[in-house]
Amino acid sequence: MTSKLSAVDLERENAELRADLAALELRLTQTFTQSTAVKLVIDPLDGSIIEANPAALSFYGYSAEEFSRLRITDLNQLPPELVAEEMQAAREQKRTYFEFKHRLKSGAVRDVQVYSGPVRIGERDCLYSIICDITDRTQLADQLAHAQRMDALGRLAGGVAHDINNLLTALDMLASLIRSDVENARPVETHLEEVEQLTQRGAGLTQQLLAFCRRQMLEPRLLDLGDVLRGVETLLRRLLSAEVVLRMRIPEEPLQIVADSTRLEQVLLNLVLNARDAMPRGGEIAIRLERVVPSARLQEELEIDWREAVKVTIADQGTGMDDETLRHAFEPFFTTKPSGEGTGLGLSTVYGIVQQSGGRIRVESQLRVGTTFELFFPEAREPALLPEVTPTPERPAGGSERLLLVDDDDAVRKTLVAVLRGAGYQVLQAADGLEALELLTREQGDLDLVVSDVVMPRMNGPEFVARARARFPDLRVLYMSGFLDLPSVGSGLKGVGGDPLLSKPFPASRLVSKVRALLDSPVARRTLE
Repeated sequence: MTSKLSAVDLERENAELRADLAALELRLTQTFTQSTAVKLVIDPLDGSIIEANPAALSFYGYSAEEFSRLRITDLNQLPPELVAEEMQAAREQKRTYFEFKHRLKSGAVRDVQVYSGPVRIGERDCLYSIICDITDRTQLADQLAHAQRMDALGRLAGGVAHDINNLLTALDMLASLIRSDVENARPVETHLEEVEQLTQRGAGLTQQLLAFCRRQMLEPRLLDLGDVLRGVETLLRRLLSAEVVLRMRIPEEPLQIVADSTRLEQVLLNLVLNARDAMPRGGEIAIRLERVVPSARLQEELEIDWREAVKVTIADQGTGMDDETLRHAFEPFFTTKPSGEGTGLGLSTVYGIVQQSGGRIRVESQLRVGTTFELFFPEAREPALLPEVTPTPERPAGGSERLLLVDDDDAVRKTLVAVLRGAGYQVLQAADGLEALELLTREQGDLDLVVSDVVMPRMNGPEFVARARARFPDLRVLYMSGFLDLPSVGSGLKGVGGDPLLSKPFPASRLVSKVRALLDSPVARRTLE
């Protein structure tokens, strides 16, 4: 009798367990299907999407049937091999948080945060991912970065005018010296070299200003981090008050990384401005660049396996942060500044840029002592990454072909015409696109090459070229410009296929060499340089 009762009790307990399990499965299913959060179940081996909840169908715009034919690589706007690495990290629980760009069925691209981890469904190992749309936040961060650059430019206005006036004064004096030397039959080579150096300084100044104020597509490249620091040093010093001292320690040896120099300059700008604001009574900001060998503990903390790293340290003597503030330092919208004085996006922007550049960032701080930020990047030493050095001939070859030079600046046009005629070319000239179109029509298109400025009154370069090619489709074009950020001009340039472009200023030898190369090539190269 006892054994029968025990069997009944056991059966009752099993029934209760099955009921509890069914209820649990129902709750989990409801959590998945009824959640407003976007959720996906992914096969970690081939990236196929096993299941998508209704919120995912609504967000991405695909039906359940369409999702069943997709892989996660069809959504990610990243190289497949990088996505595979991230999935492996999630599968091994090395990382659970990622940031991607996902393309919707409509073609729109959204910035997303992905929280992912392993889950077992039946006998199958899967990845369970929760996706959050952060596009508005990233756009706001971009707007903030742009606003910060513009604010920095406003602060720089007086200093820039000072630097430009110095350059113009030096050029004016050198022109007088050259005129005197010519009149007295003295050599002028030294003065000409100084003119070239001043021109390069002026070009560097304008490029730095444009990098901070304009919106553009940014791409990583091989660069010496020491050069980046030296290039931005003047800008940083102008942003500091007389009570704040900036000290920089940069080794002579090149320390190369693959990153975007403009993004790194933005990181330095943000960190130095934060350090300045943390020292209202003044103090010292120390920036140090060095090569380091990460310890096993540091490798584990940063989740890296680099044998060597390039490290940038930015330390201040400011008010510092307590432990609670430090834990939230990189969180978006978190700020310790008074209302109206901070958005809370500065450090989150820094964190995002460093991560996207393949680097890592850590921070240490102590109240009333100061804060130290450490940026780590993998050093780029692969020979294949080194930029190719192509020697420029001292005397580029000229020619006798017929050219049309179009530029609205009289002084520039006069000089360029003289350079090209000096190289042997027959050169016609026009002051804008409308005049150039009339001249080209009179000549019946009998020209070998058009060298045209981009930004001009009445009719800009791309518009002129588009109209000219409607009648003379084989017309070869070389563009010149000092600034290409005007939307109408930019779209016009893309509309004609992207002919070669020389960025002003450029030396005469480069103009002559490029003209010769275009005339000698069977098909004009349509790439921006």
